[in-house]
Amino acid sequence: MHIYETVLAVAAVTGQDKKEESIHSVEKIVEKEGGSITSSSDMGEKKMAYKVKNHDRAYYHLIEFEAPGSVVEKLKRHYRLSDEYIRSIVVRKG
Repeated sequence: MHIYETVLAVAAVTGQDKKEESIHSVEKIVEKEGGSITSSSDMGEKKMAYKVKNHDRAYYHLIEFEAPGSVVEKLKRHYRLSDEYIRSIVVRKG
């Protein structure tokens, strides 16, 4: 298993419940693949450097987790297929 972190940006116009549901869905994918969440921190609402999908503000959230490599593609696919994620990245730390 490897250590990863993912940062995701959810549209600021999204309600609090929808934002938390989006974050929880990412955590469920990691746990379903046999991984474990080591930390999950809300980075708050921030102004984006430029408009993305007609949004200039987003909620940012950082999730650090330990999981097998197969989880990365599943997360990337989840981000692509869901409209609430404006931007996302998954990085292997170790």
